[in-house]
Amino acid sequence: MRGLVMTLVFLLSAPALAGEMVPLVSEGKLAELCSALQPAERQVFTGSATAKSQAKASFEKEHDRLKKTVFLLELTWGGFTVGEWDEAEKTVTLATEKPFRAFNGALALFDAGREDIELEAVESEIEALKAGLAKGTLSLALMFKPAEEEGAPCVVSKAKSYAFSIDLVGAELRANGKAVARSTKDDLQPLPTAHGKPTVEIRSASQDCGECKPEVVDGVGKTLPELSKCYEAALAKKGTLDGSYVFTVSSGKQGELKVGLVIADSVDNPELLACAKAAIATGSSSIKGGLAQVLVEFSRK
Repeated sequence: MRGLVMTLVFLLSAPALAGEMVPLVSEGKLAELCSALQPAERQVFTGSATAKSQAKASFEKEHDRLKKTVFLLELTWGGFTVGEWDEAEKTVTLATEKPFRAFNGALALFDAGREDIELEAVESEIEALKAGLAKGTLSLALMFKPAEEEGAPCVVSKAKSYAFSIDLVGAELRANGKAVARSTKDDLQPLPTAHGKPTVEIRSASQDCGECKPEVVDGVGKTLPELSKCYEAALAKKGTLDGSYVFTVSSGKQGELKVGLVIADSVDNPELLACAKAAIATGSSSIKGGLAQVLVEFSRK
């Protein structure tokens, strides 16, 4: 694995790349997003005239970026309304006359331009879909952008409840994290498939680390089977899981590997993190007392 491709690593705070979906996973993140989507006219910028001007320009740039960003939110049963299951067409209709709800009802999502949403069953998952509909155990993943026509698409009340006007671009019913029906008709796009081949890639994460040793990266590469097992186990619980870690990895007196710092984590899954560390610790390097910064990327391809 010598001469592995170097890569730049984007931390969690970095802007989303073009086409990337940003999971909306907590009420705290929602509050930050709602605040950032307010018009600049409602903000208070302090400091000198120059500082105010720069702060306003920075806010408006971020505001425009967020209006173009695609967000992903998974709703539990009860946060959405199933209208009809069509046995002949193998489609599920979701009603939008009531808002979608998340975070224990604190968030209400509205797509004012849509009366209903039709999802097509995944052929191999029809029985799981029907069972989930009967038992009320399905979840709904929504992919959306802030409503383009709204100056302030997300607003918050004094009671800390949020109303978010959205432009829906994809939807997916899931059973235990696995897609059982997807949006494919009208102008909705299907959510990215969760059935691609699970892939783990390992490479150096440093371009200018003079003390870093490629032999340590090679040693981590040999733990690929163990890391793949970690990823497969994590996917069994959450079928859309992906992302990457950047670790500092050292080799001991016998060449044994040990993970030190977690420099970056875009996976946000404690179980996969712990498993990945343990997997790397089973490996060894041909060089003793070495150090490297290693990127481990998990994805479906």
